[in-house]
Amino acid sequence: MKVRYLMFVLALVVAATFTSNAQNAQNATKEKLYISLENLEKDNLAVIDLATFKEIKRLTAGSHPHGLTSPRSQSVLYAASEIGGVVTLVDTIRDEVIKTFHVGFGVEPQNGAVTPDGRFLYQPSYAGYWQVFDTQNEKIIEYIHTLGIGHNTVMAPDGKFVYLLPIAGGEGHWRRPSLGLPRTSSVRS
Repeated sequence: MKVRYLMFVLALVVAATFTSNAQNAQNATKEKLYISLENLEKDNLAVIDLATFKEIKRLTAGSHPHGLTSPRSQSVLYAASEIGGVVTLVDTIRDEVIKTFHVGFGVEPQNGAVTPDGRFLYQPSYAGYWQVFDTQNEKIIEYIHTLGIGHNTVMAPDGKFVYLLPIAGGEGHWRRPSLGLPRTSSVRS
């Protein structure tokens, strides 16, 4: 009886080890990297498996995807498209495009940031505004003057603050369309 019990316990330990190793191997393949391939018109977002460093899939995320951001859950990814002024929502579990938003992100949306809970996307553009996009209602709820050309956005880990890193831009930047809103400029005449 003791031998039978010992064999049963040993079998459970071996099964648990194999299960644990299989789960670890499966989880390793879930770690992915999304790379914007800016020079391609389609199939321009590469999904890379970090366990093997091999490309898993390519997705089309607007034309010239520039900024990529994700909430804390990392279950979705927002990709800003410089050409066309759109933002594409990607399901990172299935690696599929869910939807492309054509709601007035302006010319050349840049690197946005989403709140940790995924509720709001702060999307800057060369128009000189942050567009605050409500991800649940799928609409822009606020335009915030950035007093310059908004380029990179960084969200505080707790979501209480969002920071914008502008670029100076040249004269050509100020000639671009501006959402029909008054231009903002940090340059004084």
